Amino acid sequence: MTHQAPQVREANLRGYLQSLQQFPIKAAWIGQDFGYLGGRRTGLPLTDELRLPSFEKLYKTVPLKKATCTEAAREATASEAWKLLPTYSHQPPLLWNVAPLHPHKPSDPMSNVPFSRAAAKQCLPLLAELLNHFSPSVVIAVGRHAERALAQLGVPASYVRHPSHAGQYKFREGIQKFMTF
Repeated sequence: MTHQAPQVREANLRGYLQSLQQFPIKAAWIGQDFGYLGGRRTGLPLTDELRLPSFEKLYKTVPLKKATCTEAAREATASEAWKLLPTYSHQPPLLWNVAPLHPHKPSDPMSNVPFSRAAAKQCLPLLAELLNHFSPSVVIAVGRHAERALAQLGVPASYVRHPSHAGQYKFREGIQKFMTF
């Protein structure tokens, strides 16, 4: 990471949120949290560094930057999401995570730890605010953790299998089923 990595990730996120104002948001894809190869490096939900140019193009953002000084890394969930996202270029969905942060072992920022319901609970007001602001007609819960969090908010959501652990096919099938506009 560069010394400016937090500022770069913040600028990326600000650019994304500002870009969402130009679209009527019809759908939201809600994941669980950032992975160390995805959002931890980009500041963006469901997106790794390899997808930054695609993200810029789809969401018509200000130029996005890499926050790392190493080669761009591939993240599995982002890879699966970005196989489908260009299909919806006419109406890109709101991408978000229940917990828009990266949980890791205290001494190892390049690790992932299991999803924390406590962290999710702290982040639920932000998720509720975003969904209230954009009012998507379709909310897709990517994985059971997201489904439970959205249920806690009373948000009706369609469950889609998380693409990890051999769930890629069911993830793609589910997204295509619910993104019918």
